[in-house]
Amino acid sequence: MRSTPIIKLTFVLFLLTVPVVVWAQTSRDDPIIGYSQGNHRLDCTVIRPWHGDSRPAAIPDGGFPVIGWTNGWGQGDVFGADAVEHYVSGLHFWAEAGDFLVIAANQWSARAPDILQCLQWLIDESHDPASDYYHAVDTSKIGLSGHSQGGGAALKAGDGILRDGAGYTQITTVVAMNPYGPSYVKAQNQNDQILLLAGDRDEITPTASFSAVLDGVILSEMPGGAQAELVGGTHCNPVCRRGFGVFGKASLLWFEIFLRDDLNQCTALTNLLEFGAHDWNTVYSNNFICHGP
Repeated sequence: MRSTPIIKLTFVLFLLTVPVVVWAQTSRDDPIIGYSQGNHRLDCTVIRPWHGDSRPAAIPDGGFPVIGWTNGWGQGDVFGADAVEHYVSGLHFWAEAGDFLVIAANQWSARAPDILQCLQWLIDESHDPASDYYHAVDTSKIGLSGHSQGGGAALKAGDGILRDGAGYTQITTVVAMNPYGPSYVKAQNQNDQILLLAGDRDEITPTASFSAVLDGVILSEMPGGAQAELVGGTHCNPVCRRGFGVFGKASLLWFEIFLRDDLNQCTALTNLLEFGAHDWNTVYSNNFICHGP
């Protein structure tokens, strides 16, 4: 059973009590860094699908769909000097190749409330005439993704309710890469179909560790989706590769389908997972969106 609206509203209001620091950047320029204090430090990085420090001259009708990102545990900040830099290229890939507005919870152990807080900031900005993001955000199309613990956090936040002007909006879909600790994720945590990306040689978060999500969310058709296990994939491969490697391609196609309602991408996605250069063990729900009614 889903949480009652009262409980969800209380959760939304709780999110608003934590100050947010936002680093805004284009997909190539250096970030503008701010700082704030809260019950813990929360940094949000925005990667814009346009170049330059100000609002672009043309905004697509309805604004840009949004992808929220949560880092894996212990990997440092998004813009840290360590191996976490591979995350940045994946976020840039989504912004540049897909024209998505990407926002990341920029800490080494991002939680579900953290990314929801970042998304709430972005939605609030979309209603502010003084903001670069005024009417630039499609608040009806919000995806989530993350790696490792961040993948588990993205799944947990999958039923997020966010204030949107005088009303509310919710998370559209989730793509979880090698998710850690998602045993608590139930069908009621998701608003629409999800994609699990895994590796059959992952010894940190083996596919069996999130079988509850496969059984309770995907195979139950509540709401359904797909799990794609890359043959030869590990916990870091291909996520650690530039642009998230083949996971980046699969997730981009998934977001095109769910955040732009572009079912024409279904053929490319299923071809990638079934006939591409890589071998996959893929499981679909019976109601998988790309398999028709």
